[in-house]
Amino acid sequence: MVFVILFAPGALAGPGGVRKPPVSPEAVVAKDVATGKITKGEAALYRANLLFAPSQVPERYRARRAGVPRACATGSIRKVLESWRDLPDEGRSIVPAYLHPGIRRDRSFVRKGTRPTGSVQPAAGAAQPAAGAAKIELGDDPYAPPYEYTYTTTNFLIHYSTSGTHRLMQTQDSNHNGIPDIVELAGTVLEDSWIWYTNEGYRLPPETDTYYYNIYFENPQEGGWWGYTYPIDWPAGHSRSFIALASDYSGSHLPDGTPVAAFDQMRTTASHEFFHACQFAYDANEDTWWMEATAVWVQDQIGAEWDAVNDYVGWVMYFLYYPEVSLDSEYDFYRWYEDVLWSIFLQSHIDPDAEYPSASQPGSCPLIRRIWEACEGPPSAIEATQTVLAASHPGGFDAAWQEFLVANYTADYPEAAQFPNEYGNLWYNADVYTYPTGNRTPSNFLPEGLGSNYI
Repeated sequence: MVFVILFAPGALAGPGGVRKPPVSPEAVVAKDVATGKITKGEAALYRANLLFAPSQVPERYRARRAGVPRACATGSIRKVLESWRDLPDEGRSIVPAYLHPGIRRDRSFVRKGTRPTGSVQPAAGAAQPAAGAAKIELGDDPYAPPYEYTYTTTNFLIHYSTSGTHRLMQTQDSNHNGIPDIVELAGTVLEDSWIWYTNEGYRLPPETDTYYYNIYFENPQEGGWWGYTYPIDWPAGHSRSFIALASDYSGSHLPDGTPVAAFDQMRTTASHEFFHACQFAYDANEDTWWMEATAVWVQDQIGAEWDAVNDYVGWVMYFLYYPEVSLDSEYDFYRWYEDVLWSIFLQSHIDPDAEYPSASQPGSCPLIRRIWEACEGPPSAIEATQTVLAASHPGGFDAAWQEFLVANYTADYPEAAQFPNEYGNLWYNADVYTYPTGNRTPSNFLPEGLGSNYI
């Protein structure tokens, strides 16, 4: 399906001049392996390096787009797992042992109710220093990232360190109870997220009715991610998981340069990652773009503190600037997150039972949950969406898609005023042409699949 929207450029016309193609490093790798420029083994190696040692990849595969927000590494980790058989030993050696497929992590699961809520305990098996001595980092356990302490909430075990490679960089302890504020906030955020997902009718991660869910504060080092959710039982369709949150949340900002407080960045990241854990209860092998499009959407939904951050706009602006890239692009890392605009559209235009988030209420969109329910098993995210919309929206998916393209033209979104001006306006092709185009190529940016041109 290809849609070309014939609107006369007006106030919404995007910036002029030469525009670079919307290519992520992962997209270049995918293109080069598909055309035979590199082998599957080289592609697998470059994907692992992009995640864990980006300075080691050739220049051709390094970041292409300035100002791209830091992101979740869940999708990229899944791509590494999918190509594990092709990954040479050189690549496997840079992937931490606790992320290798097939590693058993059963001993990291602790039954609920066995630890006091709000307590902090030394990590199980960690060597404890003598009074006044430097803490010793637990580094010999291949099953989990090293950590020194465990903070317990009703449903989570939050593991962290105050020294060593994975030490927390936000160490304030405003109530002087010996627990860093960011750890306590993570517990509150995750429990609030648990309640929101429960109220919205989502499945919770497998086995969390019996066991605490494990969270680790981990140093992303070169990878630069904010967090990731690891599917322990991959490639099983229903998978247990654990979450890693970055040990440092400083340096985040919106596209206009407005700083995002470290605690706010952690808040949206933790809720985003926990939605991945819930998604794995439906289909841990679902299309990456749908996983990320809905996880970024959640960042704005759970309460007023989440809605106030608005860090999702850093992705929306690029969706509008590159409308020709297909919605369901699996090869382009950037598009996975930019697709949050489709989730926002489903909430604000298609679901009659939806509530848009505000200072007085959290957001809600039962339609997105129903699509996730339809995703279980073989259906792709698009197929699941088509099934749900066929039963709930006049004209089904095709009608909704055309409405989406018009909404993008008119900027018909509740928070459109937050979209950055530099890239937040639609890009119009320079050439005006009749449709269908026949054999004439109107520009270098023809729409692909579920992409569009505005002329």
